[in-house]
Amino acid sequence: MALGDDRNGGSGPEDPRLSDDPLGRGSRGLAPTGLLGSRAREAMRGPSRPGPGGSPNPQRGRWRALGLLAVLALAIGVALHRHQSTCITQSPPQLTRSDARFWVALGVAGVPCQSTDRVVSGLRDSAGAPMVGLDPISTPSGDYLGVYDPSDSQMALARSSDLTSWRRVRVLGAGNAPTLQPIPGTSGYLLAYTQARGSGERIRVSYFRSLSALLAAHEATSIDLPLRLSATANADPWFMSVSWNGSLRRSQMTIAFDYASAGSTAGPGPDREAIGGLRGFRSWSATSDTQLDQQLDRRGLTGNHGQGRQFVIAGRPWRLYAAQNEASSHIVMDDVKAGEVFALKLETADGTFATSFGRPVAHVLPAPTGSGQALVVSLYVYGSGNTRSEAGELLYWTPISY
Repeated sequence: MALGDDRNGGSGPEDPRLSDDPLGRGSRGLAPTGLLGSRAREAMRGPSRPGPGGSPNPQRGRWRALGLLAVLALAIGVALHRHQSTCITQSPPQLTRSDARFWVALGVAGVPCQSTDRVVSGLRDSAGAPMVGLDPISTPSGDYLGVYDPSDSQMALARSSDLTSWRRVRVLGAGNAPTLQPIPGTSGYLLAYTQARGSGERIRVSYFRSLSALLAAHEATSIDLPLRLSATANADPWFMSVSWNGSLRRSQMTIAFDYASAGSTAGPGPDREAIGGLRGFRSWSATSDTQLDQQLDRRGLTGNHGQGRQFVIAGRPWRLYAAQNEASSHIVMDDVKAGEVFALKLETADGTFATSFGRPVAHVLPAPTGSGQALVVSLYVYGSGNTRSEAGELLYWTPISY
């Protein structure tokens, strides 16, 4: 259940990069473009009345010329402001528990500049396919694996040594919105994804005994999760927790996902959030996450909710979601411990924007530099509005220093 395209919006920079007004009702620009245009047209008309005695007034002419120059200077200044880079050239300061929320918001919303070598836009794999919804993990050998959608109906697996260039390993098969999870304390991996079933969607979870089995796409077993909370669609799964307890049959997994709510008419309503429990790889139950949905609704984000991920920084869990208002897609940060959500404004090379982003993924992984850890974020930039030049999958990382 992918979030649709949108029209870009945003306002000036704000620290921390949190917005209590995701709809932009309280945002203010430097000056309305239409106003600048009308002033420029008026100035270029020149003097309309002659001075005393029927001759032009040189004093008034000089003032009009100065006025024209001032308007042109203002227009150029606004244009430069609108197009100047607001990407981040330096890493955030050292992280402390007291400023964790600010640090996490900065790490997610402050996209690094290209000169930092910590960002890549329009990400594609070695086969030239777009890496939509890339979900990366680290491997015991020190590199990275990622699952993603190279097309609307297929999933793929790729490998990278630096997070910026990815070699495709193989196409995994039919499905979309995949997510990988190493099983703690074992050599195994779990893969969850959305699979089309007739006119609807369901979630499948596959188990791989080892990294080599995953690379070869040799699953040991899999399960199709029955529909819960919706008659048509469960989709976009991600693992909140995995407890192995010695074997697959003793395992307990908590999986968050989206479901199509019931609409007021014959069709489905907007996507809403749910949390499910998979016990022993056999028993599946789920309940709606009404608290989160209500928080997003109160923010004015009453469209689709979904596509979340969880990560832990400073000993606290944080989550990212995509949420819509009408056709505009926002990235939302959930401070789980505080029970508060915030819409983020992302600072990119093209400016500061509140919308035009979806499918956020965030993980804490070993840094590509070989020392320390990094907050790794990937998200999709829709090809509309002022972010058109950055359209496609965007991946960036920020070193974590304690």
